[in-house]
Amino acid sequence: MTARVLVLDDDVLMCQLLERLLSRQGFLVTTESSPEEALARLGEEDFDVVLSDVNMEGLDGMAFTQRVKAAHHEVPVILITGAGSMELAISAVLAGAFDFLLKPLDARLLSAALQRA
Repeated sequence: MTARVLVLDDDVLMCQLLERLLSRQGFLVTTESSPEEALARLGEEDFDVVLSDVNMEGLDGMAFTQRVKAAHHEVPVILITGAGSMELAISAVLAGAFDFLLKPLDARLLSAALQRA
């Protein structure tokens, strides 16, 4: 079975990059650049995992993760950020994130995290 991944990042170029990378690794990828649109998409379609940026306008990755976990508790959320710290990683896990990765993303680490999720 091919895993379905929902990628959320307010940077459209990052969405495109992740879509190409993950598609080459065999994942079925859907991208959204708005947290609200991503939440709506989760209500309409089934995904195996969500990959979300932390720093976004409006609803940030932490609040997004909490909303996903409240409505779709079975869907793991992996958070990514270019400005990480130990405190942020702990906050991500407490918000319900399955994993926390730093940009620039290592393709092997990302693939491993998605496979575990």
